[in-house]
Amino acid sequence: MTRAAERLGTFAIPLDVPPLEIGMAWHPRNTADHGHRWFRGHLRAVTVRGVSGAASGRAASG
Repeated sequence: MTRAAERLGTFAIPLDVPPLEIGMAWHPRNTADHGHRWFRGHLRAVTVRGVSGAASGRAASG
């Protein structure tokens, strides 16, 4: 990790916003691809975390 990345953080926004639904889509041939599955897993992990770092969303399958 770079020094710049170590200084990054997340903060709660100062207003109420409705929940946001995020989805993923990919070509069917990539469903079983190991690299693609790894990448989707990492995207899922970082997008379902709330500001506190706890899981706060529903993960998509795949």
